[in-house]
Amino acid sequence: MLFFKLWNLDHDVDWTCCKMYKVLCCGSNGSGQLGVGHKRDLCELTECFRNNHRVLDIACGSNHTLLLLESGEAYACGSNISGLTSLENLSENEEEMFMLIGQDEKTYKKIAAGWDFSILVDSSNKVHTQGDLRLCGGLGEAVQEVKTLTEVYHSADDDVVEIHTSLHSIIIIHSSGKVLAWGNNKKGQLFGDCKTLDMVYSPLSLSFDDLDYEDKENFRVVRCAMGRDYTFFHVLNTVSQSQLIIMRSKNDRYKILQGLCNAIGDGHIEGNGRRSRWFRIKKGICLKRLKSMWSSVHVMYSTEEKSSVLKSFGNNVFGQLFPGLSTEVADFDVGTEHGVCLEKSEKKVCSWGWGEHGNCGVQKLTTKVNEMYSCDENKTIDSAIGGYATTWIIVKS
Repeated sequence: MLFFKLWNLDHDVDWTCCKMYKVLCCGSNGSGQLGVGHKRDLCELTECFRNNHRVLDIACGSNHTLLLLESGEAYACGSNISGLTSLENLSENEEEMFMLIGQDEKTYKKIAAGWDFSILVDSSNKVHTQGDLRLCGGLGEAVQEVKTLTEVYHSADDDVVEIHTSLHSIIIIHSSGKVLAWGNNKKGQLFGDCKTLDMVYSPLSLSFDDLDYEDKENFRVVRCAMGRDYTFFHVLNTVSQSQLIIMRSKNDRYKILQGLCNAIGDGHIEGNGRRSRWFRIKKGICLKRLKSMWSSVHVMYSTEEKSSVLKSFGNNVFGQLFPGLSTEVADFDVGTEHGVCLEKSEKKVCSWGWGEHGNCGVQKLTTKVNEMYSCDENKTIDSAIGGYATTWIIVKS
């Protein structure tokens, strides 16, 4: 089988002659989305992929996974992925392994996944989708499902910088500053107070016209974080250089916006009673990361006194809020209801939150961080990624 992941050919490759990137994973695996050759959940980290090209990203849906290499090759495993490969029908065993996406040596630069759909951007900036589109759209209301990668739009010379997804909503940020979105907007999580846009089936330009702000034509979205039914935007005013956090949602049941405002804001929230509310980030705060689980938001920032601060706000029923770590955190990521962080040494990964499927490793307490993995002296941890109750650790040697 020509399209099996390279790791299956391990015995034919001399890995000692070059650098190697190894992917370890654990967590929910009922549809083979871990790519380990079976469908049993795992609480112990298990190798699922290796390659001499760097693993740039891993994107997770509810039951499938995408993996992108620096070479532009992309792989998929889990349920309903046959349309992503050049093989029309995959056996159950093949869906449990990482398979090469596409054909004719096509390469990709960005990947993303939602509940039951995938998005890939190829090297020519064409945005493609595949999967069940009934609840997220992308190709118009009439198209409910596509089994093969299908072009949504072509951005030509306007590079795709970031793709963000929730269950059934998509936001794409371009290098020009243009932001496109589509999918579920029933809570105003994409387009704010526009009540006529409950469901958006094709890409639509996203703006902040509903904000009572004096200079909104100069807004540029730096990053965003999508929860289950809300979105937080980190926005820069390109003229004044002031920065804002904007929340779009029907409500804020977990008081996330107020928590963020108290920590990094000027103390004053504008737009109360509307689906778009915001505050200014206070001077001296440099926001590095803004990420969201389904019901909590997590930020990493620096101040004049501290080089790295990681704080969480929102639902904490299952320990989703970061409990703190005695050493400095270099980076972090979050899944649906759990998080993973990389220590500054780049030798150790810890987890926190809801680990019911083994996605936090062998977890004893949800009130403390759980050490998941530490690597040898001759290795470093390149990144740690959280998915739909799954965790992925990429180790470089």
